[in-house]
Amino acid sequence: MSNSSIAIFPNTAAKLAHCEYITGHTFTSKRLGLEALQMAGGPLGTDGIVEYCGTYLPVPKNKRLAIIGDATLDHVLSLIWYHTGRAKKDWTTFREQVVSNSALNTRGRALDLDKCILPNVPGDVISVEMLATTLEAVIGAVRCDGGDEAAERAMRNMGFMEHEMLLSSTKSSM
Repeated sequence: MSNSSIAIFPNTAAKLAHCEYITGHTFTSKRLGLEALQMAGGPLGTDGIVEYCGTYLPVPKNKRLAIIGDATLDHVLSLIWYHTGRAKKDWTTFREQVVSNSALNTRGRALDLDKCILPNVPGDVISVEMLATTLEAVIGAVRCDGGDEAAERAMRNMGFMEHEMLLSSTKSSM
């Protein structure tokens, strides 16, 4: 999906279904998927309340899952990058181009993930940081729900492995 399409997800279940579609992962724990999309929190750091399929659930903000997602992105991508034989300076350039907040925001908008976020106030403008955090949280939630292989598959489905620095190698065949 792209921003040229007008994607409107009328309810929380539709938002989670789109998240599952773009990752290629169906959450066993729907609560983890909802947490990944949840930007809202209650007063004094308490859980926000999310309506899902007619039930109201307490769901934490996505920031803890984003930590797992950030680590997962670095772990998976660095292993692939290592096998290219590229110099360390290339890793720094690659990270800026692929996993910086700006890059995550661009990828998230191209996938229409911004339309899946459960914001503090309905209609809130989704900032670069909010979308970057949510994309990391989605990867973290997939890893918590399905393990390392599921997280890597989700990253592939979202296009993370298509960067030119991962597709070409500087190593010569021996």
